[in-house]
Amino acid sequence: ISNALDTTSKLRGVSFTKDSNYSEIGMIAEEVVEIVPEVVTLNKEGLPDGIEYSRIVSLLVESIKELKNNFLI
Repeated sequence: ISNALDTTSKLRGVSFTKDSNYSEIGMIAEEVVEIVPEVVTLNKEGLPDGIEYSRIVSLLVESIKELKNNFLI
């Protein structure tokens, strides 16, 4: 995964209240689809519907490796 750190840096974490009952943390699918479309699920109309967070792990692993290499130089 090239430029993993730059890609990760473009993602934005948010907290929000869902159904006025409980707080959630996550990301906005409409934003993520512009950065890492591979992890976003689409609805029947082809619009962003959700995020497969487990698929982001590989991006985060490569970002950590880039950070480690930057500190070793």
